[in-house]
Amino acid sequence: PLRIVAANADISASGLSSPELAVVITSGHLSATFTAPPRQVDITLASAQATLRLPARAAYRVTQEVTSGYVSDAIPQAVSSTRTVTARIDSGELELLPS
Repeated sequence: PLRIVAANADISASGLSSPELAVVITSGHLSATFTAPPRQVDITLASAQATLRLPARAAYRVTQEVTSGYVSDAIPQAVSSTRTVTARIDSGELELLPS
């Protein structure tokens, strides 16, 4: 499992193949690209922005709790998928894009 916790930082990660990703970003930006579909992604943003690129060969179940901001999701989705993306946004923006 990969865990990223950062404040006031810009983070870029590519070539990720970890089955799990947990992210907490405060006042910063994250750009991450997966080469293998993750099983579980948990992302929490506070006054932050993130762009996640996930392989389009898998479908994901996306759940979100947004206080202020938005989640833009263009990835394949299925409510029955075992691959999950959980987003908690307190003032921020998350883009979920296919890779």
